[in-house]
Amino acid sequence: MIKQYLILSLFLLLYCNIFAYYDFKVNNQPYQSTAIDTLDIRKNIDSALSLCATDYSKSLYLLDEALDLAQKANYDEAIGDIYYVRSRVYYYKDNYNIAIKYLNKAKSIYDKIGSSRGLAKYFFGLGSIETLYGNDIKAIKAFQKAMQYEEQNHNFKGKSRILNSLASVNLKMKNFKIALEYAKKALILKKKLGNKKEISNTLTNLGEIYQNMDSLDKAEEYFQKGLDLRQKLNDKRRIGSSLLGLAKIHILKKDLLKAENELIKALKIFTGLNEKTGQVLCLLELSKTYNTLNFNKKNKKAIEKAIYISKNIQNQELLKNSFKQYADFYSNNKNYKKAYKYFKKYVSIKDSLIFVNNKRIFNDLEMKYQSENKDNEIKLLKKKNEIQRKNSIILILSVVILLFITVLLFFFYRSKAQKLQIKSKLLKKEKIIHKQDLEIKEHETKLLKHELESKSRELTAKVLVMLKTNQMLDNILQKLSSLNKKIYSNKVTQKDISSIIREIENHSGDTLWQDFDKAFKGVYSEFYEKLLKINPQLTPAEIKMASLLKMNLNTKEIADITFKSESSIKSTRFRLRKKLGLDNDKKLVGFLIKL
Repeated sequence: MIKQYLILSLFLLLYCNIFAYYDFKVNNQPYQSTAIDTLDIRKNIDSALSLCATDYSKSLYLLDEALDLAQKANYDEAIGDIYYVRSRVYYYKDNYNIAIKYLNKAKSIYDKIGSSRGLAKYFFGLGSIETLYGNDIKAIKAFQKAMQYEEQNHNFKGKSRILNSLASVNLKMKNFKIALEYAKKALILKKKLGNKKEISNTLTNLGEIYQNMDSLDKAEEYFQKGLDLRQKLNDKRRIGSSLLGLAKIHILKKDLLKAENELIKALKIFTGLNEKTGQVLCLLELSKTYNTLNFNKKNKKAIEKAIYISKNIQNQELLKNSFKQYADFYSNNKNYKKAYKYFKKYVSIKDSLIFVNNKRIFNDLEMKYQSENKDNEIKLLKKKNEIQRKNSIILILSVVILLFITVLLFFFYRSKAQKLQIKSKLLKKEKIIHKQDLEIKEHETKLLKHELESKSRELTAKVLVMLKTNQMLDNILQKLSSLNKKIYSNKVTQKDISSIIREIENHSGDTLWQDFDKAFKGVYSEFYEKLLKINPQLTPAEIKMASLLKMNLNTKEIADITFKSESSIKSTRFRLRKKLGLDNDKKLVGFLIKL
C-alpha cells in the first residue's frame, strides 16, 4: 500500500512539472528574427567597425540602431559584437575605461553562448588595451589566447592581425628578432588574403622593427610602401601614422627639414580627425626636430601644446614624455630651475603610473563583478512573473502531495528511528577512532619536535666547530705566513711552505661548510626556498650569509668562519638587506630568524 502511495505522489509531481514547463514555453516564445533583420544588423555592425577609428559619432549611431534590432530579435551574438565594436570606438577615442567596460560586456555574452569567434575578438581587444597601458606581458598572453581561438576557427584574417599585434608588443619590449619573425608571418598571410589595409599595417610595423634594429634604409622602404598603399585607400588616420613613422626615420638620418614637413602633414591629418594621441606624438617629434635645428620658440610651442592636449585627454604616459622633453629643453637652455621643476613632474607621473595601473586592475575586476550582477538581476526580473505563475500551479498540487507524504512519513518513522540509532553508535565509534588518531598525531608531533631540537643542537655544535676550526686554521696561516717571510732566503723551504699555505686556503672550511649546510637544511628545510621566493636574484655568497645570520652570528664570527674581512662581510650584509627590501641592518637579522 505504501509503495502505491509513493508511486502516485511521484506521478503527480512529474505531471505538475511537465504542465508548468509547457505553459512557460507557450507563453514565453522569443521574438524570431527574420533574415532581413539579421542582414540589417550585420550591415550596421560592419559599417560601424570600418568607421570606428575615423568617424566616432556615425559609428556609435549605427551601433545604436543595430543594438535595437538585435535586442528585439534576441540575437545574442550580434549584441556581443556590438559591445565589442563600441569598445573599439572608445579605444580610438582614448577613453580606455569605457572601452574595457564594453569589452567585458561583450565577453559575458560570448561566454554565455560559447562563441569562440567572439572570444578571439575579446582577447584581441584586451591585448590592444593592455599594450597601451604598458602591461606588455599581459598583452602577449591576451594575444596568444586570441590566437588559440582563431586557430580553432581557421580564421586566417584574425591570425594575421594577431601576429601583427604580437610583433608590435615584442618591438616595444625590444625583442626585435621575435618581432621581425611575427611581422613577416603576418605579411605572408595578409598577402594571401589580399587585404591592402592590413598589408599596409604590417608594412608599417616592419618599418618600425627595422628602425629599432638600426636598418634605417630598410625601415624607410617599408614605411614608404605602407604610405603608398594607405594613400591609394585614402585611409587618413593611417596615412598620418605612416608620415609620423617616416619622419622618425628622417630625424635619425638628420634630414630634419624633410622630417618637419612630414610631421606637419601628419599633425594636420590627426587634427582634422580630432585624434589627440596622434597630435601629441607628432608634436613631441617636432620638438625633437626643432631642438636639433635650434628653433627654440617653435620647440617650446610644440612641447607646451603637447602638454596641453595630454592633460585634456588625461593620458599620463604622453604627459610624462612631454614633461621629460620640457625638462630637457630648459636644461639645454641652461634654465636649470625650470628644468628641475618639469623633471620633478616627470618623475611624479612616472611613479604614479604604477599606482594607477594597480588601481585600474582593481576597478576592472569590480566593474566586471557589478556588470555580472546587473545581468543576473535583469534575467531574474524577466522571469519573475512566469516563476510566480508556475509556483501557483505547483503550490495547489503540492498541498495534495503533502498529504500523501505525511502518511508515508508516519509509516517510515520507525525504520528511520532504527537507522538513527545505528548511525549514533557508528558516530561514537568514529569519535573514539578520531581521539586515537589525535593521540597518535600528538605523539608524532612530540617526536618531530624532539628530532628538530636535536638537529638544532647539532647545527649549533657544527657552527662552534667551524668557528674554532677556522680560527685555528687562521692562526696557522698567519704563523706560516710569518715563517715564510723569515726564511725568504731559502727558496726550497719557501716554496714548500707556500704550497702548504695555498692548500690550507683552498680546502679549509669546505668540508665543515658542507656538513653545516647539510645540518642547516635538516633544521630549516624551507629557509632557502622562502629566501629565493622573496628575491630569486640572490647570489650563493648572499644565501650563505643569510644562513649564518639566521644562526645569530655576529660580523666577526662570520668573518672567522668564511676567511673574509669584516668590511667584506658588512658589504655582503648590505647587499643582502637591499635585495630583501629592508631599511636597516638590525631588521635583517630579526627578519631572517623569523623566516
